[in-house]
Amino acid sequence: MIVQYLTVLLTLLTLSSANPPQMCLKMSPCGADCYSTCDNPCQCDVTRRGQLPFPLYGGECRSTGFCETPSPTLEECVEKGGVKCPTEMLSEMEVMERLTQFDYRIDVRSDEEWKAGHVNISLHTPGLATIPAVNYQHVLQGKEESSVLVYCRSGRRAFSAALNLLRYGFSTVYSLHTGGYPTLSNTIIQHSLQDPTTSPTKALCYLTGGSSVCPTPLPLSHIPSSSYLLSLGDHVTLVDVRPKSYTESLDGAVRVYDKKRRIKKFLKTVEEKRDTLVLFCEKGILAFSVAKHFIKLGWQGRVYFVDNGGYNELRELFRRHY
Repeated sequence: MIVQYLTVLLTLLTLSSANPPQMCLKMSPCGADCYSTCDNPCQCDVTRRGQLPFPLYGGECRSTGFCETPSPTLEECVEKGGVKCPTEMLSEMEVMERLTQFDYRIDVRSDEEWKAGHVNISLHTPGLATIPAVNYQHVLQGKEESSVLVYCRSGRRAFSAALNLLRYGFSTVYSLHTGGYPTLSNTIIQHSLQDPTTSPTKALCYLTGGSSVCPTPLPLSHIPSSSYLLSLGDHVTLVDVRPKSYTESLDGAVRVYDKKRRIKKFLKTVEEKRDTLVLFCEKGILAFSVAKHFIKLGWQGRVYFVDNGGYNELRELFRRHY
């Protein structure tokens, strides 16, 4: 027993001395062989020789059958799912309805396809369907615990890339399997045009980014620090649009309630060429609505809305800064 313990300890010391990339330190579905190979966890020499048991780092590979079973097909994951499948296989309509809810959106198409058009607020990892995820650390590192949507042109590459991410410790991966960017973008545009009273939809603004009708989305997952927030322009103005009943706010933030008269009054105090407006509330819904009102009332300067979070999370960011 002591000999086995010493063997495991020696193995750990040897592996840790290699200074593995941070992505490899995350828990893969099979355990911790990323320390030595940063390759497919199911093919690690250390694990295969029995020197390092799978469960040592909390891996449950042996009990789930992650390594013992063959990789599933797209059709199998759509029909019945399984331990090696993405968290959910989503249809085009489901993605349209939930596009704004993921922490990150990952486009795995080629450079040429990306340049022809893409979801504005997405990450680009061309080739992720076939190239090991470790080669994309500059894009993916630190996001392993986030919810991610993977999309391509028709669904096949997105599915392969989703499986690739699962092998490297990503745990919440969604794959668009019916169609891809070309048809998804058309669906989002058509849906946004259906009701002029609500247009543009939030999904459209995620698709296009800031425009003459859309404020720029700023998901909380894309705000690494308060410094980043304040670097969005030379003169950033934080605008708290929560109801009057919320008495506390961020230091220096301007309170603007969702009233047409108050919005017009505020807009007279800022300059389009100078000021960058960042609106926030509690979760993002009201911030998006008020930001649209700013644009409809004639504001043509830069305007962002914080989404999927708001005051409480921003307060923590500013506390860490100071």
